[in-house]
Amino acid sequence: MQYLLCGVGGQGTISLSKVLLEIGRRSGRRVIGSEIHGMAKRGGSVSVHVKIGDYYSPLIGKGMADVVIGLDDKEAFLSLSFLKDGGCVITNNTHLVDWEDPKVLKYLNDRGIKKYMVDAYKICQERCGSIRPFNTLVLGLASFLCPEEVDYSLAREVLQDVLKPKVVDMNLKALEIGYKEIGGDV
Repeated sequence: MQYLLCGVGGQGTISLSKVLLEIGRRSGRRVIGSEIHGMAKRGGSVSVHVKIGDYYSPLIGKGMADVVIGLDDKEAFLSLSFLKDGGCVITNNTHLVDWEDPKVLKYLNDRGIKKYMVDAYKICQERCGSIRPFNTLVLGLASFLCPEEVDYSLAREVLQDVLKPKVVDMNLKALEIGYKEIGGDV
């Protein structure tokens, strides 16, 4: 599987990629990744190419990604050209893109791209008391949609091992909400 993770500085795109890479590694697969984060500290674009399987080059070519995971829907929209036909975009809905625009829908339909959107900021604020674990909520949805590649049990284990103890419970709750509730409603 080839994942393109995208967001803006401060959203945890790189942290999410490290969790995804560790899930792949613990499942016994070869993993490789590459970060691109120019002006990330100033809210600029951040993208991470993650490959799980027998790949040798870290970068994903246009039209080759299986999944785009967007922590910002504008960045996800700008990354659609990386998706292969029949691919999937999973994104936090930051309401910066009109995904119901007829031109956007035609593009997605013509390429057979499935889209899954979640207002992760709002849900995390209401259910977790903070927006901070929103990237983990998006990971939970990805785990539901791609269970062979993003194993939910391994995701829980990795989060427990890599996060600071004071944020583990909140992130596990966000992961569960993304997986069981939002994923269950897809």
